[in-house]
Amino acid sequence: MSRDLVRVPVPPGPEGAARLLPALADALAGTGPAIAPIPTVSATVSPAVVALLLRAVRLDGPPLESDDVAVVATT
Repeated sequence: MSRDLVRVPVPPGPEGAARLLPALADALAGTGPAIAPIPTVSATVSPAVVALLLRAVRLDGPPLESDDVAVVATT
């Protein structure tokens, strides 16, 4: 069985933390899918940056190598 990888849109500020934390908790507990936190387009994040991040995490790519993966993040 392969764990799903889903995008979690993360807006700036406290709203971003409020959106990310429940998904992160589920991912770490193994009760939810693995997550790819991706910032939303904002005054400081352009559509091009979001597109590049989405391409980098490969949501439509091959399955994750391990069901132990909880978060896929770009650096």
